[in-house]
Amino acid sequence: LRETCLPYRLRETCLPYRLRETYPELFSMFKISVVSRILQWLAFAIALCSPLAHTQEPNLTSIELSGQWYDRTHSGHGLDLNQAGNTVFGTFYSYDGSGKAEWLWLQLPQGAQLSGDLTRFRKIGTNPPVQERAGQFSLRAVSACADALPRPGVRSLLEFKFSLPQGQQSWCLEPLLPDTALPERALDGHWYAPSSDSGWGLVTHFYPVTQASGAPQAWGFHTLYFYDDAGLPRWAVANFPASSFEQRIDFFTLQGSCFGCATSNYSPAPIGSAELKLRTALPLAGGLAVEPNSIDLQLRFENSSNFTRRAPLRLLSAPTTQLLVRSTAQGIVQGVAVSETIERYSNIPFAASPVGDRRLRAPQPAALRKQTLNATLVGPGCVQPVGQALFATAPPTQSEDCLQLNVWRPRASSGSLPVMVWIHGGGLTIGSAVEQVNSRLVYDGQQLAEKGVLVVSINYRLGVFGYLGLRALRGEADQSANLGLLDQISALRWVQDNIAAFGGDPSQVTIFGESAGGVSACALMASPLARGLTISNARLFSRAIAQSGNCLTAPKTLEAALAQGDRVLGNLGCALSSPEAIRSCVRNASADALLSASQARVNLGLTSSGENYGLIVDGVSLSESPASAIASGRAAQIPFMLGVNDDESTSTTPASSLPATEAGYVAQIRQQFGVIADLVLARYPLSGYSSPARAYQDLLDDVRFNCANRRAAADHSARGNTVFHYVLTDFLPDPQLAPLESFHGLDISYVFGRNGGAASERNLREKIQLAWTNFAKSAEPMQALGYPWPRYDSTRASADLNSAATTTLTDYHGDQCVFWARYVAL
Repeated sequence: LRETCLPYRLRETCLPYRLRETYPELFSMFKISVVSRILQWLAFAIALCSPLAHTQEPNLTSIELSGQWYDRTHSGHGLDLNQAGNTVFGTFYSYDGSGKAEWLWLQLPQGAQLSGDLTRFRKIGTNPPVQERAGQFSLRAVSACADALPRPGVRSLLEFKFSLPQGQQSWCLEPLLPDTALPERALDGHWYAPSSDSGWGLVTHFYPVTQASGAPQAWGFHTLYFYDDAGLPRWAVANFPASSFEQRIDFFTLQGSCFGCATSNYSPAPIGSAELKLRTALPLAGGLAVEPNSIDLQLRFENSSNFTRRAPLRLLSAPTTQLLVRSTAQGIVQGVAVSETIERYSNIPFAASPVGDRRLRAPQPAALRKQTLNATLVGPGCVQPVGQALFATAPPTQSEDCLQLNVWRPRASSGSLPVMVWIHGGGLTIGSAVEQVNSRLVYDGQQLAEKGVLVVSINYRLGVFGYLGLRALRGEADQSANLGLLDQISALRWVQDNIAAFGGDPSQVTIFGESAGGVSACALMASPLARGLTISNARLFSRAIAQSGNCLTAPKTLEAALAQGDRVLGNLGCALSSPEAIRSCVRNASADALLSASQARVNLGLTSSGENYGLIVDGVSLSESPASAIASGRAAQIPFMLGVNDDESTSTTPASSLPATEAGYVAQIRQQFGVIADLVLARYPLSGYSSPARAYQDLLDDVRFNCANRRAAADHSARGNTVFHYVLTDFLPDPQLAPLESFHGLDISYVFGRNGGAASERNLREKIQLAWTNFAKSAEPMQALGYPWPRYDSTRASADLNSAATTTLTDYHGDQCVFWARYVAL
């Protein structure tokens, strides 16, 4: 193995790591007494005063204190060092007086130089291990070895002096394995079994080997320390290609001819095999993990002693950090640098693929992965109809296997950053987190991440796949008609479990979304499955932003949804007699057939042909309307920012549905509003507008957006919650966009940014992005707009998002909304 190791550069970065407080018992087992510490200094006084001790040498760093070390003149021996917090620990692999493999433990606080006891553990029967002082050691970084042997290209050297009953030695240690950027190195470290008998564990290291073809291949070097039947500490090694994180590997033990023997004076012998399942099991509240690593051992020592264990493992040492590599509970992900300051991780599954028997079921846990996930390319959007909105852009690819998310993080961040989880719009029928225009992501989190937050964008099932009521499914476990909402909840749970590995703070999660994403934010605040505390006593989210979202007063009833499901079954040819036959028919149909049978249409006005899919009060994920939950105080009591664009309907209403003449306008109002038509015409007179179309669009703005938005802000504020309201009144000078003024979707250009733009647009973009990220950090937009943004209370003050604005708006469209409140439940 030594001959395959090439020189390598010293790692330039090593992130600090806080020792897990949930497993203190392992370290306490190896405490060194004060008396022993005094004795060790006395015994080593002469050794530490050698000529090398007086030279200027480098201090031990976290880099030296992590890895596998060896002395090339004493093959078969080794020293493994690990660090957790300020504690340094490890195993010294050597031989006893008869040349049999033996391991000794060392542990002490980190320092510029280390010296302490070497401890031997014996285990008799089922009793806890008994420790005894076996010897002493000192360890320090040196710039040259006392043996003067050439070691060209070695990154670091350690002087390791130790004294055991069989003699004293002074070795010069160098790294055994090359430094590497392999993503598998996220699994490097010291693993132990906290739930089983203590005193044994596994040390893993991954390194590259060049194949005959010239291609690199990851190999794993594993050292197992354990006890034989006599209770004596033994060790074995394995060196295998890392073809999978689940594999069976063979271990070998070494027999030395004497203590401190020279090179090649040892013999390997097979000892047994182990089935390893090495994954990055992340710690959760209470020290739990989503899926622990496991080990299934079948070892035999000297053909007589057995060591058999099957136990979950935890990473005791500080995890090895790699650039663009992160650990999730389902496995390692490798991302990409999208700029000098931001990195992105794409297409990460947060739930199992909802296909086959999982179609039209609640999201299931994401599968555990046996390989590193390539998270450098964006994934598909969910299946959907296309071309149903003015600015609708289909994702580059569509698939039912779409429950994935994307993460943007600042590359130089340290500590925990607030997290912003984006929920895309599209009437809960179209859209995706990966929509693109001119090969650029519409919801690109890079600019927001540059403001010091982590950004997550998520997909969720749409239309008939996400919001279908079927009588035949009502009896299934965890069944809800709002599967798209359950997908969003599943993604938020993934964030709680995994975002800390990306540098995010799971206690500071802000959900934000536009249009149907804003509707979803209100629904998440109202859902009994999302609004409260999770099992780990943490909230799924702590703040919410609803952009152009309607906190619905009257979502679809369950009976209406079930009747819609009956129509879909008829279109699909699945209107069969038994529930089992119906379920089988629906789940075996092609995605295209089900989409066609759904006859889905995005609701673009007060009326719409085809089938509309959306939130359902199903008694599972929604017990009441979001508006009712907010008004009653049953919604999540969290800071809330919401608002509208001044001309929402200019981009959401088809030209064919707009009145072109005064007579057409009057006829359309009378048809839609019946007995109150004259009052509506008086409230929206044509004399106040440039055209009948603009009068009708203004009416739609109030009915569909403004008044419901104001109501939610006032109701949530009345419960004592922090609420901020805004109106976007700016517009873009682009010739094709300027006539639409402050259209529905304009806010996305400011929140996420677009290429180019006039100075005024760039200025307002900066202000809005600062306001959004400040809210995520502190629940206050602060002075991002350049003028005070007051909370929304009885004064009904709204921020005016306009490049020329210097003050707030008062009671925006208040008279119109008072009017509608008399006649319509908005």
